[in-house]
Amino acid sequence: MYSFPLKGICLSLAVILLVLYSICGANAQEVLVKSCPMSLSEAISMAKRQNKWVQVARTQAKATKADLKDAYSAALPMVNASTTYQRFSDLTLYTDGLANSTTGQRKPTPNAANLGFDATFNIYSGGRQKALQEEQESRMRLAEINTSDQSGFYGLQTATQYLNLVQLAELRKFILDQLKRAETR
Repeated sequence: MYSFPLKGICLSLAVILLVLYSICGANAQEVLVKSCPMSLSEAISMAKRQNKWVQVARTQAKATKADLKDAYSAALPMVNASTTYQRFSDLTLYTDGLANSTTGQRKPTPNAANLGFDATFNIYSGGRQKALQEEQESRMRLAEINTSDQSGFYGLQTATQYLNLVQLAELRKFILDQLKRAETR
C-alpha cells in the first residue's frame, strides 16, 4: 500500500474545491445548493477519474496484468527462425607477401545463404514456473485492491468536501434568515 503525503491530499482537496468554486460561481455556497450543475455523484466520479494517485494505481494494475501475461507466456515453447544472405566480391589472393596478387571469382559461387530454425521448450522447471504465475496473480489482485482503495479514498474525500460545502451553504442561508428576522423585530 502507499502512504499518502499530507501535502498531496491537501493539494487534491484544494483542486476539488477550486473546481467546484469555479464551476459554481463567485458565491459558491448559495449557487451550489440552488443551481450547481455538478451533483455529488458527478463530483465523486470526476475526482476518481482525474486524481493522479488513482491514475498511478490504474497504471500499476495494467503493468501487473502485463507481467502476469508474461509469466504465462514463459511456459510456452519458443520458436526462432533466422536467415542470412551474403554476396562476395572478387577474391584477391596474395603470394610472396604483398608483391604478387591474383584476383578471381570465389569458388563455387560468390553467393552464400543460411537458413536456421531454433525451438526451445522447458520440460521441467521444478515448480518455479507455477510459483511465478501464482505470484503474479497475487500481485495483480493486490494492484486491483490498491486501485479500488485509492479510488474509494479520494471519492470519500470528495464527498466529504462536497457535503461540507452544502452544509456551509445551508448554514449561511440559516444565518442570513436569522439576520433578516432580527432586523424585522
